[in-house]
Amino acid sequence: MTALQPIRMTDAQLVAMIDRIALESSRTEKERYLADLAATSQGREMIQLCYNPFWTWGITQKEMPPTGQGPSEGDTLAEIKTLLMKLAARELTGNAAAEVVASAFASFTPAAGRLLWLCLNKDLKAGVNTASILAVDPSIVPIFAVMRANSYEEKHVKAFPVAVEPKLDGHRVTFIAKDGGGGFFTRTGKAIDSLEHMIEPTLKALRHWAGMTRITNGQPNPVHDLLSVLRYFGGVPEIVLDGEMMSDQGFAETSGALRRKSEDADVRFHIFDMLSWDEFDAMGDVAVPYAHRRQRVLDLIGCTKHLGDRLTVTEMRVARSHDEIQLIYQDYRARGFEGAMVKLLDGPYQKKKSRSWLKLKNEDTEDLQVIGVFQGQAGGKYEHTIGGLIVDRNGVEVRVSGLDDATRAEIWKLWCEDVQLVAANPNVGYKGETFGIVGETFDRRMKLLGHVVEVEYHEVTPDGSLRHPRFIRFRDDKTGEVEK
Repeated sequence: MTALQPIRMTDAQLVAMIDRIALESSRTEKERYLADLAATSQGREMIQLCYNPFWTWGITQKEMPPTGQGPSEGDTLAEIKTLLMKLAARELTGNAAAEVVASAFASFTPAAGRLLWLCLNKDLKAGVNTASILAVDPSIVPIFAVMRANSYEEKHVKAFPVAVEPKLDGHRVTFIAKDGGGGFFTRTGKAIDSLEHMIEPTLKALRHWAGMTRITNGQPNPVHDLLSVLRYFGGVPEIVLDGEMMSDQGFAETSGALRRKSEDADVRFHIFDMLSWDEFDAMGDVAVPYAHRRQRVLDLIGCTKHLGDRLTVTEMRVARSHDEIQLIYQDYRARGFEGAMVKLLDGPYQKKKSRSWLKLKNEDTEDLQVIGVFQGQAGGKYEHTIGGLIVDRNGVEVRVSGLDDATRAEIWKLWCEDVQLVAANPNVGYKGETFGIVGETFDRRMKLLGHVVEVEYHEVTPDGSLRHPRFIRFRDDKTGEVEK
């Protein structure tokens, strides 16, 4: 970390530095100007307020409200931060929060209002994401990274037995309890406001669990070992729960429930892993084996099941051979699950894609970033609309088809909005056009480019492409994943 520049800027100067980043299309130039912003005390604070995933405000403003008038010569960031910290601590909520925020906008100059608006939206609106910040200075904001699975291959299983769990068709969700409060986050660290009604019941379960008396008889006990080193705030242990939020009605219903704020949303948190906050926050792997982490989850659910059924634990079976893995997988498929997850019982928690977790699905799929589009063939039905997407697979451009007409119309609309940001012509022909392969080069305002889609395929070709790739669905819950 470089020494911070002590000079205080006006709100207008700070806005100008942010706008300078937004003007650049080159990743290298964006990072250069981002580094300049991070080298100032106010710039660093702005980055933290916009990208620290553990600071959530409980309120957003899609459009910037009207502000007061007058010269933009003030320095209002300290006042903005004070307001935001009250929102983060939930000292202000609901109508009271909305009124205070509206009053702040009305009293601020346009420049100060712009800074507050960016912070409320957790986005500098300059084509910056966590990966960009990590490249400039990893110490600015906490890095949010969860463990992900590789595809199952027999050679990756070196020893038996292994755990086999159903692969749930839901949304990956992480619950973090810290400083006496808590929140649900997507796999990329974005707060899920629609699950706020589940926060207090989850905290209540953790308080109850941590307060239970356990008799160990002097024997090693993974739960006792964890509880003895945890930090507590108001009786709440600082814990991270990793799992899948899922509705009995499937992926589409789960997605809908996470978009709307409703205490009646029929979703349950299927927990499959538990870490202390310190384990989750540290760089590198968590050495505690999966078998012990699983015991933590079983103990939590066993102690708190009388409090309700919103928290549950994923089913698990033990396989002692590859044949048993296949039998369990077939049983899960017959019961309607998406597939199976094979987990090494002695495997660590790795904050990246790991071979300690292996996934089996009916068809091989990968989650790949959209870097371009192509239209239908000349003279064909889709000549004047989207023919398919171009995605990046480890530097190889893969053309993905398989769109139904409704999805095709939706993607064409998104594409026509994106081309205005890249100054391109939407009519790119059958050959198509791409716009880079590095995620952080894409403007965060884009609706299609830079986003992640799930692609189904038959096999990987010798050149690293995919045979018969077909579009399955958008996976915006995976857009922007990082590792640590």
